[in-house]
Amino acid sequence: MAGIISPEVVAVRRRFIAAKYRADQRDKRSPKPPFSRSSHRVRELERLYRSRYGRHLPDDDAGRDDLELAFNQIARVDACIKWAIRWAPWLPREEAKALADQICAAPQWLKALPMGERLGLTDAERTRLEIRTIRPIDVAENDLAERRRRKDRERKALERERVRTTKPTPISQTRPWQAEGISRATWYRQRAKAGETKSVRNNLVSITADGICLTTPPAIAAGTPTQSTGLVKVDGAAVVGHPIRRFKTRFQTSMRLTKQMKDYGVACAFRPAQIEDIFQMFRDWNIAAGTYSTDWGEVWINWVDRQVTLDTEDHHKWRARTFFDQRAA
Repeated sequence: MAGIISPEVVAVRRRFIAAKYRADQRDKRSPKPPFSRSSHRVRELERLYRSRYGRHLPDDDAGRDDLELAFNQIARVDACIKWAIRWAPWLPREEAKALADQICAAPQWLKALPMGERLGLTDAERTRLEIRTIRPIDVAENDLAERRRRKDRERKALERERVRTTKPTPISQTRPWQAEGISRATWYRQRAKAGETKSVRNNLVSITADGICLTTPPAIAAGTPTQSTGLVKVDGAAVVGHPIRRFKTRFQTSMRLTKQMKDYGVACAFRPAQIEDIFQMFRDWNIAAGTYSTDWGEVWINWVDRQVTLDTEDHHKWRARTFFDQRAA
C-alpha cells in the first residue's frame, strides 16, 4: 500500500537521524585543550612560590633565581613579561623584557630531579602542594616507584569494592526459594509459568517495542538472516539468544560481493556502484591487515554502518562550509 512505510526504510531513516544527532553533539562540544607540560610545571612552581614567599617573589638573589627558573619553563617572551609583572612587581619592565629575550632565545628545560635539587624541594612540600613533575631531594627513586605502585593498588581495590557494592546480589546467593519453602527448580518453574523469564543481555543488538532495531547493528530491520546474530523466536517476538560458538577465520582473498551483502548496502541507501567501491575498500583493507573474524557478515554490516556515519558527517561539514562561504561572499 502507498501509505505504509516498510520497516527497512524506517530503520535506515532512524540510523541516519541518530548519526546526524551524534555529529551535532560532537560539533557542540568545546574541544578539550591539549595537555601542556610547561603550563603544568609553571602552576606547580606558583604553588611552591606562594607557599614559601607569599604573593610576590623577594627582591634578592633567591627571588631572581626563582624568576629565571620560571622563565625557562614558560619560554615565551610576552608570557614571561606578564608573569614577572604579577610575581615580581619590583622588577622594571625593561629589565624583565631583556631577561625574557635572553632566556627565551635558548630556554633550559630541567628534568624532575635537577629541578628538585635546584629548588630544594622536600617530600613534605611535594606531598602537601600536590606537585607531580618535580622530584623531592630526600626520597630515592625506588621509594617513589614503590609509592606509585601502592597507590595504584589501593585505587584499583577501591574501584573493585565500589563495583561490588553497586552490583545487585545474584539470586544464587539470596536463594528466595528457601524463604518460600520450595526447591530451586520449583521456584524457577513457577516463575516461568508466571511469565517471568531470565533476562538475557547482548550488547550488540537492541530491539524496540515495534520490532525494529534501535541501535547498531541494524541487522533485523534490514533483513539480515537471524542465524548470523544468534536470535531466537519467543512468542512471535525476536529476542536476543546466545550466539553460536564459531572459530575465527582469516579473510579469504576469494570472497566476492554476495546478493545478501549487496541488499544490505541498498537498504542503507547506497547505489550499486557505491556498494562495489565500499566492498573493494573492505576487501583490500582486510587482506592487507590480515584480520580474523568469527562472522564476516557482521563485519560487513559494521563496515557499511561506519560508512553511513562518515558520509553523514561529511555532508554536514560540506553544508557548514557552504554556509560560511556564502556568508563571507
